[in-house]
Amino acid sequence: MLDSNFNIIYGDTKTGRTNLLLDIGILFKLNDFKLFYIGCTSEFQNARNIESFDGFRFLPTTDELNNLKLIEVVKEITENKNYNYIIVDDIDYLSQKCISELFKINVKKISTCLSHNSIKLPKDSNFYRIEDINIDIIKDYIIPLKRDEKINSILR
Repeated sequence: MLDSNFNIIYGDTKTGRTNLLLDIGILFKLNDFKLFYIGCTSEFQNARNIESFDGFRFLPTTDELNNLKLIEVVKEITENKNYNYIIVDDIDYLSQKCISELFKINVKKISTCLSHNSIKLPKDSNFYRIEDINIDIIKDYIIPLKRDEKINSILR
């Protein structure tokens, strides 16, 4: 779980996708994971616990050129500073080109999207229904993920 390049949590509106993503961020941060948050709507610029991330950007959905430049900056920051995850809230608000560029970043990603928009996301992603996942399930995967991260850092 959450170990592929792209991990997508999908659900309908008002199902708690953003809150779960922020809770995952807090849990990962408590376990010394390095996280970068991307918000794809301006709706959550004052979201609670945004400070639990090591970096963050908000992408305006109406400006693809600017978003592509910001994604390039995120790529440089997260790959050069060895981030563990990029957390992307409401990825389905982005253009297909922006999603493709995010997919190319060599850092694992956890994203949220609306159920009916999940078809526009990369097919080789791991998909999780919001009804099937919660913070307790994520807690069970933290220890093996942390162990794998330590092993990988030793092998580098």
